[in-house]
Amino acid sequence: MFLCAVTRPRGDWDSKIGLWPIVETYVTQRASCNRAAGVEELRSVAISREVSRQLLLEKVIPAIKAKWPQEKKAVLIKLQQDNARTHVDENDPIVLAVRCFFSSIQSLQLRTRLGTTEDIIAEVTQAFEAMTTDTPNKTFLTLQMVMTQIMNHGGRNDFRLGHMHKDKLTNAGTLPISLPCDSQTLVSAHFDMDRLSALDTPSPPAQPLLVPPLHDEMPPPSPSELDPFLFL
Repeated sequence: MFLCAVTRPRGDWDSKIGLWPIVETYVTQRASCNRAAGVEELRSVAISREVSRQLLLEKVIPAIKAKWPQEKKAVLIKLQQDNARTHVDENDPIVLAVRCFFSSIQSLQLRTRLGTTEDIIAEVTQAFEAMTTDTPNKTFLTLQMVMTQIMNHGGRNDFRLGHMHKDKLTNAGTLPISLPCDSQTLVSAHFDMDRLSALDTPSPPAQPLLVPPLHDEMPPPSPSELDPFLFL
């Protein structure tokens, strides 16, 4: 298991915050055909909220502080995480003390046969270092597509993500920096959020809260209402 932190590529930065194997050292108790007893080896660590918290405080945040562009030091940094139970609580007092939100992105599947944990770490590290800025740049565009589709489907994920043909757009020099979000999609998402919030809040019996239909004559939201969906 690895913790990998990246951001959107910028002109003078490859977007790589860091890659850390989540392992611990242990002493083997028994001998086997592969190694003797009493030898120090590495093994994976089970991920828990406390482990995620420790990695965030000791690895991710210091790496961000060290690598973030100097001219952007005053900008609020937001880290994004999904709803995995092992992720750090956004109200954790120690993490709030360093005034940061959270993120851990963990995934890389190897396609080669490897013998030891050390081999895996070496291969993943090499793949991370060899990754070009094209990969995270296209990934962040895909994330924007996913967010738009989630809003179009009332917060659900039962949709098929269309192809954007990013490689062709890249070769033509027309790959967009950010994807547009129309005002009706944003207004509909706000209605869905209000509806779900009302369902979670105990209240006396009342008429069902329905999402009003969107009409062409509905005025578009003001720029301030669109701000939460602006992508970096």
